[in-house]
Amino acid sequence: MTAESTIAAEAQLPEGGFTPWPQEQAEHYRRTGLWAGARLDRIAAAHLPQRAERPALIDDAGSLSYAQLEASVRTAGAALQAAGVGNRDRVVLHLGNQNGFVVAALALMRIGAVPVYALPAHGERELIGISEGSGAVGILVSEQDEAARGRAEVAAQAVEAAGLKVLLLEE
Repeated sequence: MTAESTIAAEAQLPEGGFTPWPQEQAEHYRRTGLWAGARLDRIAAAHLPQRAERPALIDDAGSLSYAQLEASVRTAGAALQAAGVGNRDRVVLHLGNQNGFVVAALALMRIGAVPVYALPAHGERELIGISEGSGAVGILVSEQDEAARGRAEVAAQAVEAAGLKVLLLEE
């Protein structure tokens, strides 16, 4: 299968509840090489053979090589599945700017779930609205630092109000 046929095949997949990008713009982005027709988790995994020990992510707490990123994505994906997250389930990511945010997003994509991005500054009211509007089954949080613990408390309040699962990102 050529790259062009792969792109064409993926472009025709059902949107799964997403609002599609306008067709003319989408075709332009594909023609100019801005869209490769692959999910982000697959793009990251494709770099593993050539760059296994090179840095893939860097944050204040440290860095992850491509090999470490792949292992973390697999571990997080298995944990999410064990927590009951499945294909096409939506999960709100209420995480700060950290390596774990990328790991969580890629893990959700890898297991077929849909990440729903919330800003760290979102409070209980916004999280409830985002969760209900997206049909999320849970909110993924971290307790990495004091700010994250505060977000986790807000998310717990939103979860109680909306009847969702709290999923804790282990770091």
